[in-house]
Amino acid sequence: DATNIDDNDNDNDDPYTKSKLIHQLQLLRNQRHHLQTAILPTLHRQTTEWDFRLAAEHRSFEKSVSELEALRAKRTWNREEYDSAAKWHVSGDVFIVWHRGPFGTVNGFRLGRVARTMVGLMKKCSAAGR
Repeated sequence: DATNIDDNDNDNDDPYTKSKLIHQLQLLRNQRHHLQTAILPTLHRQTTEWDFRLAAEHRSFEKSVSELEALRAKRTWNREEYDSAAKWHVSGDVFIVWHRGPFGTVNGFRLGRVARTMVGLMKKCSAAGR
């Protein structure tokens, strides 16, 4: 095995092999230079563009998630309001119908007649100066 190693060392001393290796090295340097001058700026520009697009899509996603959460909260609030309103009895809760003596009342206004005079709206209007 020692003779093989020495033979390989002797092959590297060959001028043809050295010139071939130098030529390959020069080709590799040319390729590297081409990559650095022509391709890397394009790749950098495309990477920057994709990073910008990714950030924009991320912001859009976050905005959509925020809107979704707001709509869910609003839906919950609307459901609670609906459940509450569904329990209302409109004529009983909004218009309080009662009586005061022989007269019926709606929200505290007396309705009906006493002898020949009308009580209620007429009395309220005359008290207001109308």
